[in-house]
Amino acid sequence: MFLRNVKESSYTEDHRIYVGSCVGALKEYDLTAENPYKPTNFQKISDLELGQGISALKWGNEEETEILVGRKDSVIQIYDILRNSFTVTEKIPKGEVVSVCRADEKLIGASNLGQIYILDSKDNVTTFTAGTDISRMRQCKENTKLLATGGKERKNNLKVWNIEQETPIFSSKNVPHDNLQLEVPVWDSDVDFLDSSTLVTASRYGYIRTRPVKQFVPKEEQLSFSCLATYENLVYVGLTTGGIRAFDTRSLKFPIHTYKGPSGSITDLALDHTGKFLCSSSLDRNL
Repeated sequence: MFLRNVKESSYTEDHRIYVGSCVGALKEYDLTAENPYKPTNFQKISDLELGQGISALKWGNEEETEILVGRKDSVIQIYDILRNSFTVTEKIPKGEVVSVCRADEKLIGASNLGQIYILDSKDNVTTFTAGTDISRMRQCKENTKLLATGGKERKNNLKVWNIEQETPIFSSKNVPHDNLQLEVPVWDSDVDFLDSSTLVTASRYGYIRTRPVKQFVPKEEQLSFSCLATYENLVYVGLTTGGIRAFDTRSLKFPIHTYKGPSGSITDLALDHTGKFLCSSSLDRNL
């Protein structure tokens, strides 16, 4: 038995995938190339040092010519695709960069230790404390000044921030206690805005929730969700055991589709602008 690479005939020259590796290399896959399975490395592997693994990637502008890169050694960089070079390198005070974005020409990095750092062009740093163990920060597409954070345990529950205010504008409450009157454990491993007033979270403890609260909790199997991606009313969720499931956020009663293939924990998911192509990366080194 073997895996066969399949080249899809409907790919266009715009279908290029950018991947950050655990050793720190930023790679590009051109899906229309003669050999689409051979990546282009933007750095020499020999130039990388231990601990520089890439932990966050995001487009830096609407034209998608800049890539924001967050690293495990607290470094944030901007890679300019047109110039083929890193043009900006900044460093947050401490922690691994779990998410990165940009608003009003300011770089924003979230640390796994719970801080949100806002860096401006004058080397000024504004710090918000979102908790002590943050898994993900996401930026609202409709209002780039809004950020959502989520993490492990109650003190790191879902919060929404406006970068112009030092305190969260929303902090979620947990669902009611279980039938033994014990607090339901919290671990929001990923979060995203469906729109400026509605969010969806996925948890390592197996639930998917929208705010205002509507939730999916599996009854017949134990699941653990690692990441998510959204498109309109759909949310795609990656499992720590491999596999991807799609849900309609208007009901969340059951998965509407299951995608099989990866056997390793899903590390990230991404959709193109049309919602037709879904990309996944996983710990079994499959893309």
